[in-house]
Amino acid sequence: MDYELMHKDIPVAVLKLSTRYNITLIDKIMDVAAPEHLPIGTTQSSSLKCNPSKLEGWLNERSIPKERSGLTKFIENVGLPYPNQLLLDSLGLSLSDQYWMRPAGSGIAWRDVNFFQNGFSGDLGDILLGIVKRVNGARSKPFFSPDSSSSGMLPKRWIICEGRRVLMKGGKLPYFQEPQNEAIASKVMESLGIQHVHYEFTVIGGKRYSLCETFVDTDTDFVSAFYIADRLYGMPLNASRKYDFFIGRCEKLGITGAREALDRIFIIDFILFNTDRHFNNFGAVRNADTLEWKGFSPVFDTGNCLWNERGTDNIFVREIGECKPFRKDFRKQLLHVNDFSWIDIDKLKIIPDQIASMFIPTELITPSRIDKIRQALAWRVQFLENAILHPELLREKSRSGRRSGPRVR
Repeated sequence: MDYELMHKDIPVAVLKLSTRYNITLIDKIMDVAAPEHLPIGTTQSSSLKCNPSKLEGWLNERSIPKERSGLTKFIENVGLPYPNQLLLDSLGLSLSDQYWMRPAGSGIAWRDVNFFQNGFSGDLGDILLGIVKRVNGARSKPFFSPDSSSSGMLPKRWIICEGRRVLMKGGKLPYFQEPQNEAIASKVMESLGIQHVHYEFTVIGGKRYSLCETFVDTDTDFVSAFYIADRLYGMPLNASRKYDFFIGRCEKLGITGAREALDRIFIIDFILFNTDRHFNNFGAVRNADTLEWKGFSPVFDTGNCLWNERGTDNIFVREIGECKPFRKDFRKQLLHVNDFSWIDIDKLKIIPDQIASMFIPTELITPSRIDKIRQALAWRVQFLENAILHPELLREKSRSGRRSGPRVR
């Protein structure tokens, strides 16, 4: 079937698509009308000429992951051949940017279908969160929903709350700690003056969720670091050069403030022991009409922190730990921080007790677990304070390969 790749109401390209083996194939690019509006990371590295394989990858990566909890049973129940059919049912629309797929010749207008200004079905979200266990028989209508293009493995859905588009996200085994972590991280970043997406914690039907509003509006696109870095094509194998490669990509595209934004990401991820800052959960925002970059996005998606998957006995107080995205060692990633001067050390010192007081104990998140987290946080804060006051020690420890650090009582 022929589709027009649209950017709001701008026809970007005409594509002949087919769906099989759980992937959407671009059989032919019939026309490119506005190459400057092609999604970032889908063109040749040295020009605006469309790269068919990159564009096909972008389209498939836009679909809900087939590994999402409950998705396999759902598509079998409603008679869908593949989960990526859901994306085409929803015209490829998203609450992260203004791209969509219009059936060729349909004349559909963006203002009549985009999820920022129009309602959407909650059926798919209900099923994926387990609120509705199953749909009886084949679907009678498409599941027109931004849940068709939401990324990540955690159970989640979009809802409309007092006109706001809000993401409702659950947790995972063994502690279902991620929703609380998001709200806690939000408070910590507020205290440190780090621009971030505000998260709230709630319990609905006995299940825990985090709630956050989209930071994108009808005039903007979020572009992840994965695409800013040209899908990581050309990323150096030498870990110490990956950061400079990414900064160079930002400068080439005209994205300002990258170093300052990454400084804050590295600091908050170190403090909170966030192990999953991959290239798809940070990036930049641009104007969808003018294509001008507005700067880095606020920090979001920090739920995989505070030892969320670790058993309490495996939370080690004096551990640097492994991280992402540029280095695998938190200490080495701190070497990329250009400026520590914005950090208020007095506010830094109260973070361990602040976080411990914000946790709501459950049968899994016990007082003893919370106290172990507090102790480990105290060591990390002390380590960071020493690095701020004596940055040369950070470099010396990284060269020596030592993994221990300051003692904390």
